[in-house]
Amino acid sequence: MWFVIDLQGSLITSPYTVYSPHLKGRLHRQYAGSTLIHQLVLSGLVVIALITLAPLVSLAIGRQDIMLVMWSLSGVITFINLKEYIRRFCFAELRMNDALVLDFCVGIVQIGLLLFLAHFRFLSANHAFWAIGISCGIVSMIWLILSRKAFNVRRKQAISDFARNWAFGKWVFSGDTVLSVSQRSYPWFLAFFQGTAATGIFAACWGVVSLVNPLLLGVGNYLGPKTVRAYAKGIGELRQLVFRGTIFLTGTMFLFCIFIVIFGGQLTALIYGSEYVGNGLIVILLALSISASAIAWPTSYALWAMERPDINFKANLLALGVTLTLGLWMVKSLGLLGIGYGLLIGNSAASAARYAAFARLIRFGAERQAQ
Repeated sequence: MWFVIDLQGSLITSPYTVYSPHLKGRLHRQYAGSTLIHQLVLSGLVVIALITLAPLVSLAIGRQDIMLVMWSLSGVITFINLKEYIRRFCFAELRMNDALVLDFCVGIVQIGLLLFLAHFRFLSANHAFWAIGISCGIVSMIWLILSRKAFNVRRKQAISDFARNWAFGKWVFSGDTVLSVSQRSYPWFLAFFQGTAATGIFAACWGVVSLVNPLLLGVGNYLGPKTVRAYAKGIGELRQLVFRGTIFLTGTMFLFCIFIVIFGGQLTALIYGSEYVGNGLIVILLALSISASAIAWPTSYALWAMERPDINFKANLLALGVTLTLGLWMVKSLGLLGIGYGLLIGNSAASAARYAAFARLIRFGAERQAQ
């Protein structure tokens, strides 16, 4: 389910975030209508895939209930994806209040349905997916009815818009996939060399540093669309926004790292138990690795705005290269600490590559404007 959400974000809502600010009036509504068609077509393909693959997956795993869960998911994943599409649409339009109301309403209905199922002892994996899908469907349909004037659906326009979205989105999806592989390979390396107990310790340490994720995701949801609009106003406006965003994230992550240095080890033991005492250094390294990546977010969004997502893909390839070489060796030699050092080096290298590419593009753009 999350794979599909990432896919639609890369191929549909990310291109919309970049291209929609350059369109006005009827053209803007037609482009919005095109992305809605793309969303529904993708959901239809996913439904077909789930129904078709469910028996095969169940047979391969040897559990009949997996097939039933996949079939249940096929009945509701269209609504789950639609809710996420609307959420990203609101972010792209800088309608943050609408996104908040959407999430709040879905959350209230979803929790209510889950509690209802639990009270009457009907709660199961199948029914949980139905509760999630129904809550997303009800709120999403109400939103679409209220916002129907924002969409002008044209089938032929949707086909041509897909070609443009694909040219941009394929790089976003490829870059996100490479980044995911480069970061999620480490627990597998650790399990192979040190055993699953060490992997559990890593998961606990990662859980502590992930406390900053809601803040970073909130900043990213606002910063991405804002960066595109800044670029539409000119290179100077984009440079200023990237500078301000970098300063803000650097300061924020500096304070977070100070907090982790002082309390990280104790917090890990407090949340996960006394057996996790003594992991303060790995928590600090993980916090530094997240910081090394986060402070380059404004540059990453700027490369999107300049329609150069391929540079982000190449930067993530650099991080993957570090993972498969130096990172692998470090995990084998240093265990848990090797993950921290590997992620820190890989994220720093990718961020440096983004900054170098952005500086070159800005300099080239300024020279063109001067001519």
